Amino acid sequence: MGEVIAICSRKGGTGKTTTAQTLADGIRRAGHSVLLIDLDSQHNLTAAMGADPNGLNSSDLFDINTKPARLIQHTNNGDIIPGAAELAAGDKELTDNGQLKKALKPFIKEYDYIIIDTPASLGMLTTNALTAATQVIITTEPASFSANGLADLAKIIKQIKRNNKNLKLRGIIITRCDARSNAVKEVIADIHTEAAAIGTEVLEPPIRATSKVGDAQRKKINLLDFKPNDNTAADDYKQVIKVLLNE
Repeated sequence: MGEVIAICSRKGGTGKTTTAQTLADGIRRAGHSVLLIDLDSQHNLTAAMGADPNGLNSSDLFDINTKPARLIQHTNNGDIIPGAAELAAGDKELTDNGQLKKALKPFIKEYDYIIIDTPASLGMLTTNALTAATQVIITTEPASFSANGLADLAKIIKQIKRNNKNLKLRGIIITRCDARSNAVKEVIADIHTEAAAIGTEVLEPPIRATSKVGDAQRKKINLLDFKPNDNTAADDYKQVIKVLLNE
């Protein structure tokens, strides 16, 4: 049975999409089959993967008449079910937290890992993703009040676990990190403290801030392939992936 990992954040701009794409790429390089699902109406992951948002997309996962195989796009960067703008409407129309879990059953048989890029909100799409997931990873940047947001998200995850006993809060990834200032070091310490309080860990190392993340996305190149000899964020993600895979 495949692992379903939901990448979550309470706010945008925390490297959630980059994390989803890069973890998928690294896990695939380790020999596992991986399917990405873009569940965000902004569909930035779809764009970064070089996928087409204009055909069938992840909103069609909730249509029982859609054949699952038709939803997958096989791009040069990997397999993805793309997102699209109509997901914003779907977030309001969904009434059952378990709809996505049912829809993913055919894919779980085919892929070792399914990684879901969730919206930066706690609406029905995110709760569907958490209900379907076996693991959740939270992304956060080392900014003021980051620890407070972690506590709020952890409460939602705890509620979801009442109906999804398989869900594990796997850890927190600190992104866009420039740890040279004392202020950032203090926030990182606060995040570690909050991680322990909510029963999880910070997945080390923090992902260092670099313009190469945006450059890779604009060029539709996986981060691990972009300037590999001079890419600190890629180096950091490689270490996090080893932790996730227990290597």
